[in-house]
Amino acid sequence: MKRQIGAEGAASAGIHPAHPAAPVDMVPAGFIAPMLAGARARGIVDAYEMMALGTILLDESGRVLHTSERAKSMMQGMISIVSEHMVGATAAANSVIEALIARGLSGSEIKRESAVLESLQGKRLSLSAVPVPEAPELAVQLLKSVVVLSLE
Repeated sequence: MKRQIGAEGAASAGIHPAHPAAPVDMVPAGFIAPMLAGARARGIVDAYEMMALGTILLDESGRVLHTSERAKSMMQGMISIVSEHMVGATAAANSVIEALIARGLSGSEIKRESAVLESLQGKRLSLSAVPVPEAPELAVQLLKSVVVLSLE
């Protein structure tokens, strides 16, 4: 049985998703930039995952591009992803999240903005928003901020 792989898997394996017979170095330039941007984003997620931290990747408008499995587990009952946006379980939590995202998206200076949410059961979730610097070599960069989650 032949195993099917998606576009992400094909790109990471060096196979062009639209032209499986063509090696990546023979792919039109318009396909390479999104593949490189995706590889960069996956590398960021992997680095945080190795440190047992959850990650939520955001674009320039605060829209969720990706939520790691660890982040999904950590945010249960405290944060939901609704219509590609982070939403707090309470109005107060939602205000904290919105402010954190806004600070994490403002400017290109790398500084960590942090906040802590607490569930009704006493679970404490630390959130940090870190802007992602522009990569001049990438023509396409949707990723603008990483929200890092850790349990206290």
